[in-house]
Amino acid sequence: MGRRAPACDWDAYADRYPDVRAAFGRDARALAAHYDAHGAGEGRHCAAHEDFAEVVDLEGLDVPARWRVLRGGTMEIVPHVFVELRGDADHARVAGHFCGDAQLGGDCEASVRAAVEAAASANAAHLIATQPGTFEVPRTTVWGQETTDGARVVAASWLRERDFASRCAPDETSGTKVAVLVTGQLRVFGDAHRAKLRRDLADFSTFVATYPEFRAEAEALGAEAVYADAAALSHLLARHNVGLGHSHFGAAMDERKVHGQVWQWALLDLALDAFGARLEAFDVLVRTRTDLDERAPLPYASLRPAPGAVHCRSDFVFYGARGAFLAAFGPMFRRVLGVYWRPEGGREGQPYVPIDWGALLESDLSGVKWWWLPLPLRIFGDARPATPLDLKLFVADHLRELGAVAAGAPARLSSRTEFTAQERRPARKPDADVTA
Repeated sequence: MGRRAPACDWDAYADRYPDVRAAFGRDARALAAHYDAHGAGEGRHCAAHEDFAEVVDLEGLDVPARWRVLRGGTMEIVPHVFVELRGDADHARVAGHFCGDAQLGGDCEASVRAAVEAAASANAAHLIATQPGTFEVPRTTVWGQETTDGARVVAASWLRERDFASRCAPDETSGTKVAVLVTGQLRVFGDAHRAKLRRDLADFSTFVATYPEFRAEAEALGAEAVYADAAALSHLLARHNVGLGHSHFGAAMDERKVHGQVWQWALLDLALDAFGARLEAFDVLVRTRTDLDERAPLPYASLRPAPGAVHCRSDFVFYGARGAFLAAFGPMFRRVLGVYWRPEGGREGQPYVPIDWGALLESDLSGVKWWWLPLPLRIFGDARPATPLDLKLFVADHLRELGAVAAGAPARLSSRTEFTAQERRPARKPDADVTA
């Protein structure tokens, strides 16, 4: 006879195993007898939940994920997040932003506020906050292996991306004039999509930086536009003292080795240069694209950026007060050349691009590909942070040493992912016509 689990839930046992339910219905005595005689020996579970722990590989990051699958097809994950405590932080607003961002209800705000106040009273520099998040398991088969596979990825993804920082609590004041920068290819999927874009942007000044083949779409949006033709790209590279075949951080530049994503930053740089004087009239700058699958448009009119911060909805959509936005993205193209335009090889051997590590501690890294940050080898060694918490705890312990690392020092990324042949697309050569 099998050994009875300490806390069996016979309704959960019946829900979990359709064959058992078909044989015994919900007769608690019969279900208990089956479990004792057969279920335990077959490895069946009778508790109201199942706990799992597994190291999950996500894009080269080994994320130690823990999760609980609950009765009824939901799962619970308890994230541990790093909260940087600032002396002037409003504890109620910090708690409200934390719980709202994590989509947690109940007594979340009260418990987080108490934790923040206790840590602040103890003069702590940061707080490790924990609150459970409950989600639907992303498959219909409950308690089977298929469901477990779906849950493990959700749990690992949540832990890899969940973060919070008090600096991201928005300011009470907000600029009223918003400029929207649309950069890259203007992918539009028909008349309905085009009409939606025009409605979303109708009340805002829109500035476009794209390629000549998208001129018709730029005009349909009624936007001021600059086009990345041969002359514009030549001007862009010359302004940064960069040319094909020249070197950056000692690495030979070859248009055949360029990563396609470098051009999203080139076009943003082109927009900031072309429209710089016009943008001085706006309080908030937003960068976006046309091909995002949004259930609802970004609420441009109600954006409230935090002082000195840039808010990233993703690596495609971000915004900030004009000064903070320009400080972050004005030099971005030059900074990323060493990341995206390199000789053969993967992400190892990365040249270090200086980072404001203190600002990183105060930043919310949720939804941002933080694992692509260059980590100086001399400081990080073999450490490979798997979550924002891992990264921030390491940075907090080595903040002074990180501030002394020089640009170009050997570095690497947290992820083991390498650039693939498909990612390395030929550059749009400045000395040739630009084609689709």
